[in-house]
Amino acid sequence: MDSIYDKLSNERKKLQSSGDMADWWSTGAWQLFKAKYLYEAKTPKEQYTRIAKTLAQYAEGTYPDWWEEEGFTTWEAAFFDEMWSGNLSGSTPVISNTGTNRGMSVSCSGGVIPNSINGIYEAKRETAVLT
Repeated sequence: MDSIYDKLSNERKKLQSSGDMADWWSTGAWQLFKAKYLYEAKTPKEQYTRIAKTLAQYAEGTYPDWWEEEGFTTWEAAFFDEMWSGNLSGSTPVISNTGTNRGMSVSCSGGVIPNSINGIYEAKRETAVLT
C-alpha cells in the first residue's frame, strides 16, 4: 500500500512530466499547494495562468527599462514566466485569490496605527477594506 507521500510524489512526477507543474517543485511543495492554494484550477499551471492573466490587466501600457532585454511580449507572459521559474513568489492572498471571486489579493502587514481614537479606527477600517 502506497503512503500519502508516495501518492503525492507520483502525482507530482506526472504533473511535471506533462508540463503542468514547474520542474523545481518538490513533493512537499505540491502537498502544500494542493491542500491550501489550489482553487478553481486542476493544476498549478492552470492556477498560475489565471493569476498571470488577471495581474496583466493592471500592468498593460507600462513597461520597465528591462522589458526588451528580457524578451517579454506581454505582461501575462512576463508574470507567468517569472512565477513558473520561481523568481516571483506571490503572497498567500495572491496565489489563492487572484482571478477569483474569493477575496482580495492583498496581504496586510506592517500597517501604521496612529495614536488617537480616530486613527485607531481608521486603521482598522483600512485593514477591513483590504482583507
